[in-house]
Amino acid sequence: TASDIFQGKTALVGGKKVTGTMVDRGLAQYGNWGCGDAGCGSGNDAYYAINALPEGYYHSDGNSWAPEARINANTLRESLGITGNKILSGQSIAGVSGTIPVRSGSSQAIHVGANNENTYLVFPYGYYPAENHFSQNNTSEVYIPNSQLASAIGLTADKIKKGENVLGITGTGTTGYSSCSSCCPSCPSCNSCCPSCPAGITFSSASSSRYLSKDNTELSVSPGHYYILLREPATTNVGDALSGCDVIDSDGSSSTISGKTIYASWRICKATGSKITLSNPSGARLLVSEIAH
Repeated sequence: TASDIFQGKTALVGGKKVTGTMVDRGLAQYGNWGCGDAGCGSGNDAYYAINALPEGYYHSDGNSWAPEARINANTLRESLGITGNKILSGQSIAGVSGTIPVRSGSSQAIHVGANNENTYLVFPYGYYPAENHFSQNNTSEVYIPNSQLASAIGLTADKIKKGENVLGITGTGTTGYSSCSSCCPSCPSCNSCCPSCPAGITFSSASSSRYLSKDNTELSVSPGHYYILLREPATTNVGDALSGCDVIDSDGSSSTISGKTIYASWRICKATGSKITLSNPSGARLLVSEIAH
């Protein structure tokens, strides 16, 4: 047939002269980008293809690389979605240079922000290579200086107990804190036997701590002076009634110490006479210390 004969050539076929139509395509031709029926790049039957090559005669002329099917480079890049923002800086794919910055595996955040629920670290866009940090394999880290974190969360020296250090800030605050040794000077351990001291307490320079208990139900005091009474242990009843001191403040729900069982962990009172007396004492005891008011 004509398609089996080179274009421009003639031959007798069945006694008739036939002019050939087969085009000589040479060593290479450009085609289109395509995928198999099963799709591109997924599944066992999927494949990529250069298709729609023009029909004709292809030959190698002794070249090992021929015949060759070609596709335009831009067509290939567009078909595969190859863009610089998907490639690391310093690398290239199909002639496209990467634009993703390569960062350090340990990099400083550029901003820190906080709200009532979370603290946020803002760090530059880019690729952070896997390293080992804090015994965690294949990790990257982003850090922020303590000073910036403290500023973001509003942490200042006056909000930290005096002498304590948080994020490199030494506390200067005093309001709301009292030392355990001031509240309970005779206790070996603040947590074991001394309840939390109330805020803003200043102890008298002449103060000495004494106990009201079943072994000592009466203490001599100075009329009109103020005293703090701490219950030890804080969860155990002390006795049925306490007299000789009017309540000024407490952490309990009642406004007076006199009456039945004393429930408050601490109470501040003003001595009405020269003695404070505990009646019907039970297992706990009251630490009594004079305070300035």
